[in-house]
This record gives sequence, structure tokens and C-alpha cells, in this order.
Amino acid sequence: MAIFALVCRRNLHFWQPGFDFGLAFFEKRRNRIFVAYGLIPWEIRENVNYFLENNRPLGQIYYWSDHNQDKNFQAGEEGPLYRLTRGASHLVSSQLKAPFNHRLLAIFQSSLSAAFTLQLQGSIKETKNNFWVYYKENYGHFSPLGDKSLFILDKPVTQFIFSNYSFGEKPFYAELLLHLWGQKEKNWFFSFSFMAHLGMGYTAFGNGPTANDIGIIDESQASPNTWINGYGRVDGDRAFVGKMFFGFYLRPRLFLSATLKYRDGNPFAFIDSYLLNQEVILTLQTIQAENKKGVKGGPREDYLSDVSLQLSYSWPLTELQLEFYASLHNLLDFGSELSEHVFSGGQRYALELQIPRSLRVGIKASW
Repeated sequence: MAIFALVCRRNLHFWQPGFDFGLAFFEKRRNRIFVAYGLIPWEIRENVNYFLENNRPLGQIYYWSDHNQDKNFQAGEEGPLYRLTRGASHLVSSQLKAPFNHRLLAIFQSSLSAAFTLQLQGSIKETKNNFWVYYKENYGHFSPLGDKSLFILDKPVTQFIFSNYSFGEKPFYAELLLHLWGQKEKNWFFSFSFMAHLGMGYTAFGNGPTANDIGIIDESQASPNTWINGYGRVDGDRAFVGKMFFGFYLRPRLFLSATLKYRDGNPFAFIDSYLLNQEVILTLQTIQAENKKGVKGGPREDYLSDVSLQLSYSWPLTELQLEFYASLHNLLDFGSELSEHVFSGGQRYALELQIPRSLRVGIKASW
């Protein structure tokens, strides 16, 4: 049984039953299986507390008329009220339900030999009653524009309702992990893992972990314009991740080790903007990354490819052991870990510098 209590302007109390049940098969055999099913209460994020905090100041957002065209705001250039934000404009639905996860987990592990072990792990998790934000009332109307139907405000937005996710397509995570590892003591070690990952759902508007993640609460969720192409890959979805670590002695006391890593990029979508009735409307140009069938939408940013090497030589003395080492990081320097500009219209403009290739040498003494 799980109990949630959120201390804010309106305390939220949830009583949500939860359990996690697992069974292990063939524990003493070469091939072992473990399966588990859980009804797991959702971990409410601190972002919810911020959203409902009574003491947050109430903000007012106005239309802006840049009379002198200097692109800087001066007093007197504000137009009619556009909307309120934060503070007392946030209300809680009387029908609010506690979110929870259905999770299914299966693990297969096999001792391939005296040195090697193989593990396969698969899991799927679906979120129910996820939190969401809506307008309290109908503040506008829909207007067609090309292949889109955009929502245009007819009056200022004054209240938001904190409620539950109501879209037909539910948020979910799925993951498949293969891990092969082995070692021969004082001789060599090896580890290889590959993960395929899928996480999808409607989220707050934008890219990155502060918006495109299940459980993040934001006023942007209330606008139907942010739902356009909204059901895509969430920020934690890296699609494919591969890692390999190995090391072995080239000769007594001379050890070579290496790491090879591949991590797919963060889901990303370019953002389109429209000016209608003095209102700037933002929408996602495509879904973020790919859909459930792998059909491409937006690109991915910040993917990582890395190869690093280390060579070490140990020199035992009477009461001291010295180790001389040289480490080469980012050997191939793919230059791929880039954040990108969302308003480029589809051009992939980088917003940051790269981690450089580097060489480090040192001496370590142990006694």
C-alpha cells in the first residue's frame, strides 16, 4: 500500500495499492529464468509541488506592440492581457486520480562456460493516470492552416486545471538488454552489452529533460497546439546503447584496456512558429525521433561514440608498488555530442563545443 501526500495550496492525498511479485525458476541450473509483475505507484516529481505551490507569485502576460520597432520592451507597449501564469491560476481537479505503473519484467541468464555468462533482460512499463494540465474552460477556437488545425485564443487564459492524462495513446517504456561478460583472473576480462530502448508519450512542450519527459508538469500542456505531433519519443529514450570493455596482459605487468561506447541521441524536434491574430503559436514540426514502428520524425541530438585506451605497467618494489599509465580518451573524436538549435527550420546548427581528444599520463604509488 502506498500513500502520497503533497503539501501545497491544496494537499493531495492518494491511497494506491501496490505490489511487485516475482518468481525464479531453475536457480541451481546452468540456465535460470526470473519473471516479475508489478503494480507500482508512480513517483510524484517535485515539479508537481512547484506547479501547485500557493506562494508562487501570480504573473500576467500581455500582448506586446513594439511601436518604435526597436525590439526592446518599454513601458506603455503592453497590449491586452494574454494570459495569467502560476500562483492562483493553477487549480486541482476534483476528479484527480493517483498515477501508477504496470510493469512486466523477464530475465534469462545462462552460464555459457566456466568463463562466460550471458544475460537477456526485457521489460515493459505502462503509465496510467499520468498527470496533465488543461485549460479550465474553452478560451478559443480552432482555425485551419494548411494541414494543421491551430487553436487561437479569443480571450485571456485565467485558470489551468491540474488533472489526469486523457489521450488514447498511453505513455510507456520498453527495454531489451543483452549482456555478455567473462574473465580469467589475473589474465583478462571482457564485457559487452547492448540495449534497445523505447519510451513514448505526450509530454510538456519542448525538447530535453525539463520538458520532454513523462511526469513533467507545465502550462504548455493545456494548449492543443502543443499536442500536434506530440506523441513521440521521450527524452530518456536513447533507442540503442552499446558498450564494450576489455583488458588483457600483453606481457607480465603490462596491461592494456579499452572501452568502446555508442549511445544514440536524445529525441528532438524542430519547432515551427506562426503569427495569427497577434498571437505567436508554436508547434512541433514533426514527432520527436521515431514513432512506435520506427518511422522517422525529427532527428536525434547529442549521440555519443567513444573509443578510449589505457596502457599501464606495474613495478613492484620492496615496500611500494608503482604503476605507470597512459590514457587516451576520445581516440577517434567523432565530434557528435551536439545540442542543436530548435528554430532553424530543419538546419542542424550546433549550440555547443565538443569534448576534445585528450592524453593523460601519470604515476600511481601504492603501499
